Amino acid sequence: MIVSLAYVTIEKIDPEPAFAAGEFDCVDSDGRTYIFQSTWSGNTLTINRGVNNDSGTFNEDIGFQAFSSWSSTSNSNISEVNSLAITTDGEMFALLKENDNDVRFYKLNYNGSAEHISSISFPDGDNNAASNYEVDVSGTTYKYYISSKGFFNGNIRVIRINGDGTYHMFEPQIDNGSNGSNKAKDFAWVSNHPSGNDFVGYDSNGNDLLGAEITSHTGHGTASEAMTINLSVLNGNIGSGIGSNSGAAMSLGNGDVYFLENSTGDLWLYDQSAGSLTETNDDFSSSSNTDGAGCGIGLSGSDEFVPTVTAAQGSCSGSNKTVAVTLNNSGSDVAANYVVTYTISGSTSNLTTGTSVNGGASNTSLSVPAQANGTSVQLNWYAESTTYGLRTPASSTSSVTITVDTSSCGPGEPSLTVSQSLGACSTGGGTQTSTLSIANSSGASAYVTVEYSTNGGSSWTVHTDAQEADNLTVTNGSTNTSLTATVPHGSAITWRYKASDTSGNWTGLSYSTLSASSTVDCDPDATVTQSLGSCSAANGSKTSTLSIRNDESGTVYYLVEYSTDGGSSYSTASSNLTVNSGVTNTSLSQAVSHGSSIIWRYKDSNVSGSFGSASYTTLTASSTVDCD
Repeated sequence: MIVSLAYVTIEKIDPEPAFAAGEFDCVDSDGRTYIFQSTWSGNTLTINRGVNNDSGTFNEDIGFQAFSSWSSTSNSNISEVNSLAITTDGEMFALLKENDNDVRFYKLNYNGSAEHISSISFPDGDNNAASNYEVDVSGTTYKYYISSKGFFNGNIRVIRINGDGTYHMFEPQIDNGSNGSNKAKDFAWVSNHPSGNDFVGYDSNGNDLLGAEITSHTGHGTASEAMTINLSVLNGNIGSGIGSNSGAAMSLGNGDVYFLENSTGDLWLYDQSAGSLTETNDDFSSSSNTDGAGCGIGLSGSDEFVPTVTAAQGSCSGSNKTVAVTLNNSGSDVAANYVVTYTISGSTSNLTTGTSVNGGASNTSLSVPAQANGTSVQLNWYAESTTYGLRTPASSTSSVTITVDTSSCGPGEPSLTVSQSLGACSTGGGTQTSTLSIANSSGASAYVTVEYSTNGGSSWTVHTDAQEADNLTVTNGSTNTSLTATVPHGSAITWRYKASDTSGNWTGLSYSTLSASSTVDCDPDATVTQSLGSCSAANGSKTSTLSIRNDESGTVYYLVEYSTDGGSSYSTASSNLTVNSGVTNTSLSQAVSHGSSIIWRYKDSNVSGSFGSASYTTLTASSTVDCD
């Protein structure tokens, strides 16, 4: 069986409910349980209310409410009003007994009016005990008023309190009825059902702690509803210091119960988890004709339940900022389970569907994802303690609203896909063009500034088409290839860039650097040698022949020069020699006189007659001609 706990809002003020509601507060502004004592004297039922303050001192409000007008009968015909009980919603009920033992069922409203529930025909009897009870079945909470003579010792009735203001009464089946007792003056609901018993009572004559468990409950909310209650003696020797004729019972949260010592007004605490009954320093009024009730929710002593949620500016994420959320339970003495959502522009998302924060602690791990400047974020939250039946607020959610301020944030950095590629050589020994490719799939336009280096990063050149002050715009879903740079033979290029989601704003952003390109090689491959022939005559000359083998896959053109004065001057051997792929050309030769040597040099190019950017390749000087 699942016991339902109603949840009560905890506010920092303690407003009494409107008279029209007819309900009493079950807890104070700090979540502490109000308990109620009724005394009957002179045809007036007086309700006293008690609660512990911040220091743990029990404060009693004597004469908190009084009821002296009873619509169903004349005051002279009333024997007493007792069998007090109160639901977790603060609805208070009692039984009026006439001198002839007729019994009337009353709802006691907060404003002091007593409402006779004439639809309930309670059987004649000597009832003096009652309690509330709740159970949740498939998400529906059913609330009950249960009364009997003493501890389930006759005239036992269960009254279902329907949400529409109607009532239904039935008689439960009692098992082990011999454990009932008219010496136990009252019984109380053990909220939460933690110990396996739904009710406890105390027989001060026998020092017996009595228990009652609902072992069967069917037909909830129907005319055929039925219930079986099993009675037992939980402890046959407990609370020996409590006086006789005592035992008015009041339900607290977490299954604990107060028992009233009638002759002194002392309150004794039944701690269900420890199974103990001990005298406290809390006191109500002493009375021989008294009863008690508690809602079965809330905290005892100086404990508090005051959870809150706060929102603050969080951390920057680019040009946006998160909202920092604090689940503050530092003022509470018991754990709170928080449920928080956030709403932006009418759309609601879960922040947490359940985060437990211990009493005396706070949780700062949650944050709303980063939002743009000026975004209004509304946090909607509630916190509950199912153990003590507390919930703040009582229904729906509390709200905290904050407007995002990103004035301290820099721009965001869009995610781009960037690469470079080298084109074909422009001329032999010349250059290649590097093209930068910038692909944007970030979801918004990206603004880019670009630099490049052709000296290994020793210095950087800002691309004229992508400067910080005049940045390149790359729209979402597009690829830009407009940026190029010329890379000379023997060099490599390195590109770097910064990307921003705000045009011209680079605050806090750093460069992303691509890997260097391969080294540009625009010098055609060739195998070039020279050889000297034999002497032509005494003191004559030798002929030097230049051999050029084209090792490229295409035609290569050569500018060839030679020097016979040690390189002081050069003469042209061919201004544009054509050598096809794979061919060895030996058409160039030059006579070298006795006592001289020859030095050959050349430029090569893939383009006919284009040698301007190429550099010379110089062969080693030949041996000195000796024809003596």
